[in-house]
Amino acid sequence: IRLGANFLDYLTITNNLIIGGIRGLGDLKNGGLWTVTHNTVLNGQGSDPGPNALVSTQETVVPELIFKDNIGHVVCTAFNNYPAAYAIHTILNNVWIDADSGCSGGVNVNTYGTGSGLSPIAANDAAVQFTNAGTGDYSLAPGSPYKNAASDGADPGVNMVTLNAALGAQQSARGIVTGKAITTGK
Repeated sequence: IRLGANFLDYLTITNNLIIGGIRGLGDLKNGGLWTVTHNTVLNGQGSDPGPNALVSTQETVVPELIFKDNIGHVVCTAFNNYPAAYAIHTILNNVWIDADSGCSGGVNVNTYGTGSGLSPIAANDAAVQFTNAGTGDYSLAPGSPYKNAASDGADPGVNMVTLNAALGAQQSARGIVTGKAITTGK
């Protein structure tokens, strides 16, 4: 997802499930006040060469970024050019899945500021305790250590009920009867 080539302001990215086939959630350019909340981004286990940050930027400064309550693979870094490019930012209550332990230093709950990540750092997808990833249900199971731990008291990551309802309504309008989250392959 490449965003903001012409100073895109007030952008909100929320409640998405993105699996495989991408290097991250977005490449932020210019713009300001971008809010990224309640997304689940499972973009690989370090096998895809190149920058695998959840958010990347080629800019020297991203004017303002709010990034909270997401679940995502962290392959060496969640944000490239951090902290220099992110002068004004709020990064809170994210579930970091350490997808590449081969990086020096790894990631910890405070790598991107106090409270940026929830404890414990998940060693893999199974540690997050999704309800049933095999069938495409990436909601959190009742026993997940991250249950109800988002800043708004809900679960971090995608809300599968809301996502599937939106997809079902969209597909129904097009005459398609199934309403299930779509994943991409590499």
